[in-house]
Parts: sequence; structure tokens; C-alpha cells
Amino acid sequence: KGIAEILGYTKEYAGIIIKKETGLTFSALLQKKKCEKAAELLTKTTMSVGEIIEETGYANQSFFRKQFKEIYGTTPLNFRKEN
Repeated sequence: KGIAEILGYTKEYAGIIIKKETGLTFSALLQKKKCEKAAELLTKTTMSVGEIIEETGYANQSFFRKQFKEIYGTTPLNFRKEN
């Protein structure tokens, strides 16, 4: 809703534009960007996974781990070890 207001569109229309331009819903795009940030923090910092979860705005650790594994095919800890 906040992004739509900034753009001067309704929430629904902003969602349509985002989907058209990215191929992803706003929610899916947001999750992807959060996981990309988490991946960056996993490879460039020594922050714990819990700290990274908090830093990227996830309230639920198991949801984060599920989303991360769907995108990267591995757990956050294994991602860190491999990268």
C-alpha cells in the first residue's frame, strides 16, 4: 500500500505493474529481495543466521529458512559454507 501511494496508484494497480515488469507478485519480489540481502550478508559478514533474519525483516525464522531454501536450494548455513 505504501509503495502504491508513493507512486500515486491504487494498491491493486501497483501490483499489476510490478507483476508485469518483474514477472513476480509484490510479495514474491519482496521475499526474493530479502533473500538476496540475506545471501549477501551470509557471504560478506560473520553475522549469525539469527541476526541476518532479524536484519532482513523476517519475523518468523522457519518461514525465512523455507523461503531461502526455495530460492537457493540449500539452507542458509550450507550456503555460507559453500560460498
